[in-house]
Amino acid sequence: MSGVTPNPSSQRVIARQPYLPPLVILAILAVIGTITFLGPVIKPVLVATFIFFIIQPAAQWLTDRGLSSWLSYLILLFVVLVAGMLLVRVAYQNLYDLQRRIPQYEDRAIELLSNVPGIDVDEYRRSRPKPPIEPQPYKPPQPLTPPASPPTGTAPAVEELETVVPVATPAIPVDDPGTVEPTSPMPETSDVGAEPTTVDGDGVVSDETPLEPELTNSDVPVSAEIDVDPVVPPAEPEVDENGQIFRQALPPREEAPAGEQLEGKTLLELFNVTSEAIGRVLVGTAVEWLEGGLMVLFYLVFIILDAHRLPNRIRRALPETGEKVVEMGEDINQSITDYMRVKTLVSLGMAVTAAMMMAVFRLENWPLWALITFLFNYVTYVGSLGALVPPTVIAFLQFESPIAAGILTLLLCGNRFFWIDYVEIRFAGRKLSINAVLLLVSLAYWGSFWGVTGLVLAVPMLTATKIALETFPSTRNWAILISED
Repeated sequence: MSGVTPNPSSQRVIARQPYLPPLVILAILAVIGTITFLGPVIKPVLVATFIFFIIQPAAQWLTDRGLSSWLSYLILLFVVLVAGMLLVRVAYQNLYDLQRRIPQYEDRAIELLSNVPGIDVDEYRRSRPKPPIEPQPYKPPQPLTPPASPPTGTAPAVEELETVVPVATPAIPVDDPGTVEPTSPMPETSDVGAEPTTVDGDGVVSDETPLEPELTNSDVPVSAEIDVDPVVPPAEPEVDENGQIFRQALPPREEAPAGEQLEGKTLLELFNVTSEAIGRVLVGTAVEWLEGGLMVLFYLVFIILDAHRLPNRIRRALPETGEKVVEMGEDINQSITDYMRVKTLVSLGMAVTAAMMMAVFRLENWPLWALITFLFNYVTYVGSLGALVPPTVIAFLQFESPIAAGILTLLLCGNRFFWIDYVEIRFAGRKLSINAVLLLVSLAYWGSFWGVTGLVLAVPMLTATKIALETFPSTRNWAILISED
């Protein structure tokens, strides 16, 4: 009943009752506090009511075409469930693809930041993890086969000897020169550094050494390098006056330089974000949303079944003021239904137009950004602006030409301006007529307690409060404070 103006008699009643304004303020604060405290219980009910207002115009349209009320709502529930499953599938596929592209976006972001004066990304480039080295299969070492001994009295060519390892042999007493034979082509070592001696076939000791197997770098197995930490001397404990140790000092810990602290870290690791943490958050969020969705569906079914019987019960329960309460409920219903109809059509139109623009430019994961555009527009003012951030950032990271990314950004901003600042304001803004500052305060309050759900429900709850205050003459002046006029 927003068109009714306050009459002088109601103003005289308010003047005679100075306690009425404080009671109204206390009542509003009590309702807000109760809803905030009982959030886990009331939030699913409010979300179900919100969805009921969204599907009610379509159900009414089907009813006018000859279908029964329960069949209309049953069809709409089936459509909502199927559409929700399809949207979840599209979002999951695009999020998985986006996760695989994160390293490419990191490289592109580093390349763009390197062109900004005052930002040094060379240190981060050096500290990025190297690709892992694939392990090679183990090959057993080949046995060393000594080459054939050259004839006695001939020396090998110098260029054939890469490395000659002198091996000392013990002196062999010669009693019978004709019976002594060399026991091994590689005699055992007895004294390191002794002059190499050999015994020829006639038992004569000579200074010439037989040829030893040539050992090259490829034949010598290379052991793995072992990093040995430097030995840190233990710190001296602190002693009191009696010589008793009261504090055992820890050895000093060496801090790595700033550049080495970043070594081997990605952007996610620099911000202390691990894949396990992301997985826990995603799984926890999915379980929470599934549980909340089942509760909302449960409440929605009962709201649909009880909606057409509620006005008659109110009239029977409140014979004097029941009709006025029913009129207030009808006004709230009509106002929120009109607002949600306009909001849904605007969100759908803006999302479809943005999807066409992003598809023409071949922006990666454009279905995900179009879905975000559709959903975020239900958050008044800030939602449509926040939906512009992801596609804009991805455009500058994907396209080599900043001109193409800038053109797409301008088109998306123009699309948002047309649908929000022209279409939505023209068809829904004047019907709401809510003060902008109070609306922002409501968004901040409910968003801080209920998150995204509070941001979506802030405007419908404030609209319902304004209409309820306009219904009764004693509270109509408070509705004027909320309105924008």
